[in-house]
Amino acid sequence: MKYEQWLTNPTRCKAMTGYSVEAFQELVPYFEQAHNEYLSRYHLNGKRRSGLRQFVLYANSPLPSVAERLAFILSYCKLNPLQEQHADLFGIEQQQCVMYLCTDCK
Repeated sequence: MKYEQWLTNPTRCKAMTGYSVEAFQELVPYFEQAHNEYLSRYHLNGKRRSGLRQFVLYANSPLPSVAERLAFILSYCKLNPLQEQHADLFGIEQQQCVMYLCTDCK
């Protein structure tokens, strides 16, 4: 299930992320700023970059939007699923799942 479907069902959004649709959408700009700032300084694997670089979301990214990345992290923290199950939910491989999880949720 893609997170866009959660946003059309308030009960499902709350169950999957812990946030109402409105609260989720209010959180996206703050997460986007923190996300882009972090990834301009660090690689997805957490290693520090040698210099600053502007973060770019690639079109072929498994999680192609910042909002989808936020939904991925929130649902993982709330539901604590197996990585294989969580990867399947978002249509990605289990190995990619590890890259997108926040260190506080691992």
